[in-house]
Amino acid sequence: KNIYQMTAKGLYAFNSSGHQLWHYQPPGLSNNEVTLYGDLVLGTTCDTGNAFAVNRTTGQSVWTTNMAKDAGQDCGYPAAYDGVFVVGAEKAHLDPDDGNSQIFGLNANSGEKLWQYRTDMPMWNLLPLFPGDDGTTLFMDFAGGIYKLDLHTGKELWKTLHHDSRGSFGDGGAALGPNGMVYTCSNPLAYHGAEGTTGIVRAFYQSNGTEVWSTSTSFPCNNYPAVGTTTGIDGLSVVVTPGSLMLPGEKEQGEILSLDAF
Repeated sequence: KNIYQMTAKGLYAFNSSGHQLWHYQPPGLSNNEVTLYGDLVLGTTCDTGNAFAVNRTTGQSVWTTNMAKDAGQDCGYPAAYDGVFVVGAEKAHLDPDDGNSQIFGLNANSGEKLWQYRTDMPMWNLLPLFPGDDGTTLFMDFAGGIYKLDLHTGKELWKTLHHDSRGSFGDGGAALGPNGMVYTCSNPLAYHGAEGTTGIVRAFYQSNGTEVWSTSTSFPCNNYPAVGTTTGIDGLSVVVTPGSLMLPGEKEQGEILSLDAF
């Protein structure tokens, strides 16, 4: 059992005793986490817009693919499923002047670019989701828009954008439920997650993107929902931890909410 960790000095592999197994210098700087796929460790860079794969045993380069001239410096969580590595690139220049404008699907084994898709608003800390049974991927942009694409072609299957929130920004994301729904944690109106503003949790059908319900939160919704069962509560719950982005001078305020998933 090994640990693979991206750092400012490159990608490291350690065994269960903490002994360094190898070090790999990526083709650029990276703020993103890496992901495991079979015998590969997959990752991306921010200053050069590259994606890469290394052998998880030896740390030797397997492939490098350039997607754009750069990528956002937010902390993304690119992931692979069913042979496709899904990742963001092309730095956005809308406030806060970061995040990614496009999402790409690459062949996880060869690095070949399969498709690319430009979102309505930039993505922040991109975490692609895979329902697993229909060959698709879902993800959220930083204004709470939710998208579903064909995993292998990038074809847009649906997108749900709340037009009264397209000027917002949030540090949150989306999570799948085992009930055929996807849940998002974002901010409404033109709020940017600061102290004194509110947030919103929404639920959508995975099949068609129709909104099922929404609930306002007293604090900004800048986190990822967790979906599951909670002690003492019957049925499925959605748990979020709203709070501000902790800009200089702001207070440490927040809350923990458990919501009925249905």
